[in-house]
Amino acid sequence: STRGRVHLGSGVSAAWGRRTLAGIIAVLAVGALCAQLPLTIDYAMGQGGTVLDGVWRYLGFFTITTNIFVALSMSAAARGRNTGLASPSVVSAATLAILLVGLVYHFLLARQWTDLSPFAYLVDRVLHYVVPPLMLLFWALFTPKRGLGWGEPLKWLIYPGAYLAYAFARGAQNGWYPYGFIDVGKLGYQGALVNAAGFALGLLGAGYLALALIKALRLR
Repeated sequence: STRGRVHLGSGVSAAWGRRTLAGIIAVLAVGALCAQLPLTIDYAMGQGGTVLDGVWRYLGFFTITTNIFVALSMSAAARGRNTGLASPSVVSAATLAILLVGLVYHFLLARQWTDLSPFAYLVDRVLHYVVPPLMLLFWALFTPKRGLGWGEPLKWLIYPGAYLAYAFARGAQNGWYPYGFIDVGKLGYQGALVNAAGFALGLLGAGYLALALIKALRLR
Protein backbone atom coordinates (compact mmCIF):
# COMPACT_ATOMS: atom_id res chain seq x y z
CA SER A 1 0.00 0.00 0.00
CA THR A 2 0.99 3.65 -0.29
CA ARG A 3 1.00 3.93 3.48
CA GLY A 4 3.34 0.94 3.72
CA ARG A 5 5.73 2.42 1.17
CA VAL A 6 5.81 5.75 2.98
CA HIS A 7 6.48 3.99 6.29
CA LEU A 8 9.25 1.91 4.74
CA GLY A 9 10.80 4.96 3.14
CA SER A 10 10.77 6.93 6.37
CA GLY A 11 12.32 3.95 8.18
CA VAL A 12 15.15 3.73 5.66
CA SER A 13 15.69 7.49 5.90
CA ALA A 14 15.85 7.32 9.71
CA ALA A 15 18.33 4.44 9.58
CA TRP A 16 20.50 6.36 7.11
CA GLY A 17 20.35 9.49 9.26
CA ARG A 18 21.26 7.51 12.37
CA ARG A 19 24.26 5.88 10.74
CA THR A 20 25.41 9.13 9.13
CA LEU A 21 25.25 11.21 12.30
CA ALA A 22 26.91 8.43 14.30
CA GLY A 23 29.70 8.29 11.72
CA ILE A 24 30.21 12.05 11.85
CA ILE A 25 30.44 12.01 15.65
CA ALA A 26 32.85 9.05 15.60
CA VAL A 27 35.12 10.72 13.02
CA LEU A 28 35.16 14.02 14.93
CA ALA A 29 35.88 12.32 18.25
CA VAL A 30 38.63 10.09 16.85
CA GLY A 31 40.18 12.95 14.90
CA ALA A 32 40.26 15.24 17.92
CA LEU A 33 41.61 12.47 20.15
CA CYS A 34 44.41 11.73 17.68
CA ALA A 35 45.23 15.43 17.41
CA GLN A 36 45.23 15.96 21.18
CA LEU A 37 47.71 13.17 21.92
CA PRO A 38 50.82 14.87 20.40
CA LEU A 39 49.73 18.17 21.95
CA THR A 40 49.69 16.59 25.40
CA ILE A 41 53.02 14.87 24.76
CA ASP A 42 54.57 18.19 23.67
CA TYR A 43 53.23 19.85 26.81
CA ALA A 44 54.62 17.10 29.05
CA MET A 45 58.01 17.25 27.38
CA GLY A 46 58.03 21.02 27.78
CA GLN A 47 57.61 20.43 31.52
CA GLY A 48 60.64 18.13 31.56
CA GLY A 49 58.76 14.87 31.06
CA THR A 50 59.05 12.12 28.50
CA VAL A 51 56.81 10.83 25.71
CA LEU A 52 55.49 8.17 28.07
CA ASP A 53 54.73 10.85 30.66
CA GLY A 54 52.67 12.63 28.01
CA VAL A 55 50.74 9.50 27.06
CA TRP A 56 50.15 8.69 30.73
CA ARG A 57 48.82 12.19 31.39
CA TYR A 58 46.68 12.13 28.24
CA LEU A 59 44.93 8.97 29.39
CA GLY A 60 44.20 10.48 32.79
CA PHE A 61 41.61 13.05 31.67
CA PHE A 62 37.87 12.39 31.83
CA THR A 63 37.56 14.36 28.59
CA ILE A 64 39.80 11.86 26.80
CA THR A 65 38.34 8.66 28.23
CA THR A 66 34.79 9.92 27.61
CA ASN A 67 35.50 10.89 24.02
CA ILE A 68 36.98 7.40 23.56
CA PHE A 69 33.74 5.98 25.00
CA VAL A 70 31.71 8.13 22.59
CA ALA A 71 33.90 7.15 19.62
CA LEU A 72 33.45 3.45 20.37
CA SER A 73 29.69 3.76 20.83
CA MET A 74 29.17 5.85 17.69
CA SER A 75 31.45 3.61 15.61
CA ALA A 76 29.18 0.70 16.53
CA ALA A 77 26.06 2.74 15.72
CA ALA A 78 27.54 3.83 12.37
CA ARG A 79 27.77 0.15 11.42
CA GLY A 80 24.02 -0.15 11.93
CA ARG A 81 24.14 -1.81 15.33
CA ASN A 82 21.59 -1.17 18.05
CA THR A 83 23.05 -3.50 20.68
CA GLY A 84 26.21 -3.67 22.77
CA LEU A 85 28.08 -0.36 22.61
CA ALA A 86 25.28 1.08 20.45
CA SER A 87 22.44 -0.06 22.72
CA PRO A 88 20.08 2.63 24.08
CA SER A 89 21.42 2.25 27.63
CA VAL A 90 25.08 2.55 26.62
CA VAL A 91 24.41 5.46 24.24
CA SER A 92 22.51 7.19 27.06
CA ALA A 93 25.43 6.65 29.44
CA ALA A 94 27.89 8.03 26.88
CA THR A 95 25.63 11.03 26.21
CA LEU A 96 25.28 11.90 29.88
CA ALA A 97 29.04 11.58 30.42
CA ILE A 98 30.02 13.71 27.40
CA LEU A 99 27.50 16.39 28.35
CA LEU A 100 29.12 16.48 31.77
CA VAL A 101 32.49 16.93 30.03
CA GLY A 102 31.21 19.96 28.16
CA LEU A 103 29.42 21.57 31.09
CA VAL A 104 32.19 21.10 33.66
CA TYR A 105 34.81 22.31 31.21
CA HIS A 106 32.80 25.39 30.24
CA PHE A 107 31.89 26.48 33.75
CA LEU A 108 34.91 25.33 35.78
CA LEU A 109 37.95 24.64 33.63
CA ALA A 110 37.94 26.67 30.42
CA ARG A 111 39.65 29.68 32.01
CA GLN A 112 42.68 27.55 32.82
CA TRP A 113 43.35 26.97 29.12
CA THR A 114 43.34 30.40 27.55
CA ASP A 115 46.75 30.56 25.93
CA LEU A 116 46.26 27.80 23.30
CA SER A 117 47.65 27.80 19.76
CA PRO A 118 45.00 28.04 17.00
CA PHE A 119 45.28 24.31 16.30
CA ALA A 120 45.09 23.37 19.99
CA TYR A 121 42.11 25.71 20.36
CA LEU A 122 40.31 23.95 17.51
CA VAL A 123 40.97 20.51 19.00
CA ASP A 124 39.82 21.76 22.39
CA ARG A 125 36.56 23.05 20.88
CA VAL A 126 35.80 19.78 19.14
CA LEU A 127 36.36 17.72 22.30
CA HIS A 128 34.40 20.00 24.60
CA TYR A 129 31.92 21.98 22.50
CA VAL A 130 31.21 20.04 19.29
CA VAL A 131 31.02 16.38 20.26
CA PRO A 132 28.74 16.89 23.33
CA PRO A 133 25.84 18.66 21.54
CA LEU A 134 26.09 16.33 18.54
CA MET A 135 25.89 13.37 20.90
CA LEU A 136 22.82 14.91 22.55
CA LEU A 137 21.27 15.37 19.10
CA PHE A 138 21.95 11.72 18.23
CA TRP A 139 20.44 10.59 21.52
CA ALA A 140 17.34 12.77 21.07
CA LEU A 141 16.67 11.77 17.46
CA PHE A 142 17.81 8.19 17.13
CA THR A 143 17.99 6.47 20.51
CA PRO A 144 14.91 4.41 21.48
CA LYS A 145 13.81 5.47 24.95
CA ARG A 146 10.68 3.48 25.64
CA GLY A 147 12.58 0.59 27.21
CA LEU A 148 14.67 2.72 29.56
CA GLY A 149 13.61 1.87 33.10
CA TRP A 150 14.13 3.60 36.42
CA GLY A 151 17.21 1.52 37.13
CA GLU A 152 19.07 2.87 34.11
CA PRO A 153 20.65 5.95 35.79
CA LEU A 154 22.39 3.62 38.25
CA LYS A 155 23.90 1.78 35.27
CA TRP A 156 24.96 5.10 33.77
CA LEU A 157 27.08 5.69 36.88
CA ILE A 158 29.25 2.65 36.19
CA TYR A 159 31.55 4.45 33.76
CA PRO A 160 32.10 7.68 35.75
CA GLY A 161 32.46 5.63 38.93
CA ALA A 162 35.10 3.48 37.27
CA TYR A 163 36.85 6.62 36.03
CA LEU A 164 36.99 8.09 39.55
CA ALA A 165 38.44 4.86 40.94
CA TYR A 166 40.97 4.90 38.10
CA ALA A 167 41.89 8.55 38.73
CA PHE A 168 42.40 7.95 42.45
CA ALA A 169 44.52 4.86 41.78
CA ARG A 170 46.68 6.78 39.32
CA GLY A 171 47.08 9.65 41.77
CA ALA A 172 48.07 7.31 44.58
CA GLN A 173 50.76 5.89 42.29
CA ASN A 174 52.41 9.15 41.17
CA GLY A 175 50.70 12.02 42.99
CA TRP A 176 49.16 13.59 39.87
CA TYR A 177 45.42 14.23 39.70
CA PRO A 178 43.83 15.59 36.51
CA TYR A 179 41.29 17.80 38.28
CA GLY A 180 41.58 19.97 41.35
CA PHE A 181 38.33 18.77 42.91
CA ILE A 182 39.76 15.25 43.34
CA ASP A 183 43.34 16.27 44.15
CA VAL A 184 44.11 14.29 47.29
CA GLY A 185 47.41 16.14 47.70
CA LYS A 186 45.57 19.44 48.18
CA LEU A 187 42.25 18.32 49.65
CA GLY A 188 43.11 15.12 51.49
CA TYR A 189 41.17 11.93 50.92
CA GLN A 190 38.13 13.17 52.82
CA GLY A 191 37.74 16.33 50.76
CA ALA A 192 38.45 14.58 47.47
CA LEU A 193 36.03 11.75 48.22
CA VAL A 194 33.29 14.18 49.27
CA ASN A 195 33.72 16.00 45.96
CA ALA A 196 33.70 12.70 44.06
CA ALA A 197 30.49 11.69 45.83
CA GLY A 198 28.92 15.04 44.93
CA PHE A 199 30.01 14.52 41.34
CA ALA A 200 28.37 11.08 41.28
CA LEU A 201 25.16 12.26 42.95
CA GLY A 202 24.87 15.18 40.53
CA LEU A 203 25.25 12.81 37.60
CA LEU A 204 22.70 10.43 39.09
CA GLY A 205 20.26 13.28 39.59
CA ALA A 206 20.74 14.43 36.00
CA GLY A 207 20.08 10.89 34.80
CA TYR A 208 16.84 10.62 36.75
CA LEU A 209 15.76 14.07 35.59
CA ALA A 210 16.30 13.08 31.96
CA LEU A 211 14.42 9.82 32.50
CA ALA A 212 11.53 11.61 34.20
CA LEU A 213 11.26 14.04 31.27
CA ILE A 214 11.32 11.15 28.80
CA LYS A 215 8.49 9.39 30.59
CA ALA A 216 6.51 12.58 31.09
CA LEU A 217 6.73 13.48 27.40
CA ARG A 218 6.35 9.84 26.28
CA LEU A 219 9.28 10.17 23.90
CA ARG A 220 10.11 7.18 21.71
